[in-house]
Amino acid sequence: MKATGTGGVAGLALACVIAAGISAAAGQSSAQLITQANRAKDAQRYDEAIALYSRALDADPRSVEALTGRTFARVRRGDMNGAQADATALLAIEPNNVKALGFRCGARLGLDDYRGALADCSQSIKLDPTGWGTYSVRGIVRIALKDPAGAIADFTESLALNPRVAETFNNRGLAKDEAGDLAGALEDYQQALALEPTNEDYRADVETVKKRIKPSARRGLPTPVPAPPPPAAPPALASPPPVSAQPALPVPPPLPPLPLPPPLPEAVPAASERPAPAEPSGKAVAMAAVRLPSGTPSPKVVTHVDPLYPPMAVKARIQGVVTLDATIAPGGTVVDAAVLKSIPLLDQAAIDAVRQWVYEPTRQKGPIVLTVTVTFALK
Repeated sequence: MKATGTGGVAGLALACVIAAGISAAAGQSSAQLITQANRAKDAQRYDEAIALYSRALDADPRSVEALTGRTFARVRRGDMNGAQADATALLAIEPNNVKALGFRCGARLGLDDYRGALADCSQSIKLDPTGWGTYSVRGIVRIALKDPAGAIADFTESLALNPRVAETFNNRGLAKDEAGDLAGALEDYQQALALEPTNEDYRADVETVKKRIKPSARRGLPTPVPAPPPPAAPPALASPPPVSAQPALPVPPPLPPLPLPPPLPEAVPAASERPAPAEPSGKAVAMAAVRLPSGTPSPKVVTHVDPLYPPMAVKARIQGVVTLDATIAPGGTVVDAAVLKSIPLLDQAAIDAVRQWVYEPTRQKGPIVLTVTVTFALK
């Protein structure tokens, strides 16, 4: 029999726990199954909870409590497709179910369906404007949609309803950073760190933005500009020496005018006699980047830099692959990177990473373009 590793043992143990729970649940009513599922969910045993909620739904497919619990467990488990399906089923039963709208908003955010997520969050807020968490999620959605002003407004509303959430301060700092308000971002990052002093991510955000702000700007004072020196006074002009009186000289008579030469004929030289235009000298025009011909091996990466996972994307559980065109100089450095397949919250991190890559020399006269991918995966 093949030996089982530590991970295999843990997985087998979990499977046994789930099987035992389901076996014990056999023959029980939907209400009893839901009670057991709720206990498993509260204990963060989400796989067991999902299995028990599913058994309850087999007995009663329109159980709002079972669908709500399974949706929550699937979100926590990272099963965004399943969570979206369960939330949609809930809304078919109760179209104004605020929790279902919030769950589906979060699931669609995780699936990169930002427009759908925005619509669900907005409808949830319309039905219940007191949900600070929904404002916060909609703020994350708006950052993904490149709307930092709207995100700032949502995070501010969320903080007005619950001012003790460090994550919301940090998120608003990210939005202000996106909007170019570094001083405001620093203030929010510091507030988040004050609420959670042991959070190293918040501390890193504070230190990073501090380095990007000039010291005078951090103090709130304009950088003094030295006044130009006053212009030097022009040297005094010396008085001209006195001119002694001289006798007036006689004026010579005017010279006769010279005769003008006859006009030359306006002859146009033949094309063959015209001087050839001068060839441009030097190579001032940069060569356009080209793709390598088919069959030509691509240069290998000799320095690979992993991307920094944006904190906002981690919180929203966004992962995937960003595809880019990298422009590589003959020496192997990456001089430009442009996104082809976008994941908005991850694009800039991918560009920043690729621009630090170094390839072996390309052996080409000019720059080349390679299509590359950057993978973001949550652990």
